[in-house]
Amino acid sequence: MIDWENPKIMLAREFARTHHGEQTRKYTGELYINHPIAVAEMVAEHINDVETVCAALLHDVVEDTPIKIEKIEKTFGPEIASYVWYLTKPPAFAGNRAKRKQLDRDRLREAPAIAKFIKVMDLWHNSISIKEHDPEFWITFREEAKLLLDSMQAFAVVCEFAGRDFALEKFIPWFGDL
Repeated sequence: MIDWENPKIMLAREFARTHHGEQTRKYTGELYINHPIAVAEMVAEHINDVETVCAALLHDVVEDTPIKIEKIEKTFGPEIASYVWYLTKPPAFAGNRAKRKQLDRDRLREAPAIAKFIKVMDLWHNSISIKEHDPEFWITFREEAKLLLDSMQAFAVVCEFAGRDFALEKFIPWFGDL
């Protein structure tokens, strides 16, 4: 359970809420902030420390808003900024989709295990609405997610933070469903 009264977590949630503003989720139309909150809650079931929860709440801020990673570092410190940096996709000018996905895999392969775990939960949460609402894109998403999860050694990461039972009973059925 997330300590929503923790000052740093409160700040991260409000920072993300403010900067995501009125952005909405592509398939559901709900406010975008619901996604980072859901990811943070999924992460906190297994890693419930302040820095990890804050990074999960902030994981899309640099990617989807004008905020720069330097602002994250200044506001939340280098550890959280590092996690957010690893979780931020390369910009469109970095190349075509295939090139950007390769850069993503390369960066996340080297990421700290906590950042990898946040990414697993982010993919998991995204996969639910994509599979339900966009079966055509689901095919592409599924293949890209498999490559990314493999490059991050996601099974080992999930075992490390959520335990082997969770990995076998929850992660493998989901990953197998990808």
